[in-house]
Amino acid sequence: MTLYYSTQQIQHYEDTLITQGVTSLASLMDKAAHALFDVCVERIPMTAPIVVVCGKGHNAADGLLLACLLHQAGYQVSIYLLYDVAVLKPYTQRAFTKAMALHVPLVTDFIPGDYAFCIDAILGMGFHGNAVGDMISPVVHLINDADVRVISVDCPSGLHADSGAIADVAIRAELTICLLLLKRGLVTGDSFDVVGELVYADCQSLVPDLLPTGQSLEDLSTLASRQSLSRHTMHNVHKGNFGHVLIVGGNIGMHGAAVLAANAAARAGAGRVTVCVPDAYATAVPIDFTVVTLDDLYAFLQSSRITAVLVGPGLGDDDWARSCYALCMQADLPRMVIDADALNLLAENPVRLKPNWIMTPHQAEAARLLACDVAVVKQHRYDASKRLSAAYGGKVVLKGAGPIVQLQAHDAVVLPMAASALAVAGSGDVFAGIVLGLLAQHDSCDHALILATALHLRIGQHYMSKGYTRGLLASDMPAMIPSMLATLCREVY
Repeated sequence: MTLYYSTQQIQHYEDTLITQGVTSLASLMDKAAHALFDVCVERIPMTAPIVVVCGKGHNAADGLLLACLLHQAGYQVSIYLLYDVAVLKPYTQRAFTKAMALHVPLVTDFIPGDYAFCIDAILGMGFHGNAVGDMISPVVHLINDADVRVISVDCPSGLHADSGAIADVAIRAELTICLLLLKRGLVTGDSFDVVGELVYADCQSLVPDLLPTGQSLEDLSTLASRQSLSRHTMHNVHKGNFGHVLIVGGNIGMHGAAVLAANAAARAGAGRVTVCVPDAYATAVPIDFTVVTLDDLYAFLQSSRITAVLVGPGLGDDDWARSCYALCMQADLPRMVIDADALNLLAENPVRLKPNWIMTPHQAEAARLLACDVAVVKQHRYDASKRLSAAYGGKVVLKGAGPIVQLQAHDAVVLPMAASALAVAGSGDVFAGIVLGLLAQHDSCDHALILATALHLRIGQHYMSKGYTRGLLASDMPAMIPSMLATLCREVY
């Protein structure tokens, strides 16, 4: 399993390597330059003109040393320095002096379109501000608007390497070469719009005893054991072997949300699906599912028939909705998914959730649950996910590009996946249904949750692989679940 780290952890690890004599800053930078060089020579033709754009910190030092190596190898490389030499950090000044001693050309009139490749060594992981600044912003725009292929050193300049948020503007890279340890901001949020292809370049042999505690970057190779879905290989089975799920929602005018979730749960493999709606006769629910009303809900929740419950899709906030929500929250349910309107009701009256109860908020819902602005969640996704788990208990999926699955307050898994085709009404209802369906069958709640998150994203990616960017309907998604789930399970198991 690949691990990712906060910038604070990475800086501490780097400092520890140096203070304990494992390496020196000069040696580490030299190794970083060689690691960058090894990747670049595989991607850049010898005859392609290259410009390395440098800031003033250690990211710039990496870029300058890379320019030296490229120049010595015979590449047509030039340097554009944004700052006066006097303000460069000491090691960056030394790298610049070395480049000048080797007669690497220095550009004063920077026109990105004059080059085939632009190497971004402006800010890297050191950027933590709200804006890149007046000195850098025009250069970023010049590069982004030019017909030039961009490679970023460690992190695209302007992207927050810790949160994955862009404050104002960021370099849009074709390739990002990550050094030393994987930065968590490269796999969530805005990163998918600017990182491009992400390559990890090993610039220092890792010292396990000194490594900080990383969080999991789910590569789908360690989701679960084969035993978790072993019942799917059996033949002498009945619907009870695959769970009975209940969906509470579908208020007047919104029953489509509950139906989408029900279809998704069934397509994900749940053996039986029941939907609780206001009026069992007036609501159009497919004949595949049984229907109950509020009058039946209390007894239904108290019975041992239900494996897992989903409350929220199309629930609304009227008296019926609040009564249904209250019954669900008071019930002694082993597994429950809280989504959509139910999250708003939870935000109104926060309570502690049971260990295997799951919240699936998007960023606006997370902001309501945390009583903060949406921008705060967007700029601090990891922190928001952790705070939700700490404040409410249970498990959390913070949706969006690079979704964060918070299994416990200090245990999160990130899926480095995104699919803009999923940004359509009803997509969240389908996701909640997938979670519900897999919860009903899977022995491990954690594994089911990660698998469901990956499956939903794979559906969007599969649609986009056909050349489409928009046009996927939520109602299209359930039919895609069985084949995508089978493919995913073959990869995992």
